[in-house]
Amino acid sequence: ASQSRGSRHAVSFHGGDVTIPLDAARNAAVAARIGDADVVVTSYVVAENAVALRARDYVFFRNLFREAKDGCLFVFAETTHRLWPEILRAALEELDGPVPLSLPTYLESGSTMIFQKSAAPDEDDAPDARRPRDDHASLLRRFAVDNAAHERKLRHQRAALLADS
Repeated sequence: ASQSRGSRHAVSFHGGDVTIPLDAARNAAVAARIGDADVVVTSYVVAENAVALRARDYVFFRNLFREAKDGCLFVFAETTHRLWPEILRAALEELDGPVPLSLPTYLESGSTMIFQKSAAPDEDDAPDARRPRDDHASLLRRFAVDNAAHERKLRHQRAALLADS
């Protein structure tokens, strides 16, 4: 961890493998620190590992959500929004209580999803992912539709490649 002199804030970066369980040896550094983390940032590893994540039912993230302390903020930054509904579904299956959610999706360099573990909605009535407000529900439906269209495109491309060989 790196900490500035006189600061109460620290940051640490750890490599790992999001396609295997949190308790795997390659994820030891993350597992050792998740219980103390205030913020967990997952950046540009979801889309490239989509097939393996799905095959293992998002086990790393499910473990991460369970082991994180209450109030931990999860920030996902990615090139695409297509897997947000699946990751959010995994989180909701693992977490208890309200899950404040934010979907700042119109960024030039990609898409972001942010949610918090077991935190009561604040006075501003933070959107709870278990009962998303209309605009979030609409976005999540669109993300799922976009993902289905992408999957169809991939199947057609694979079929075309097989037909050409």
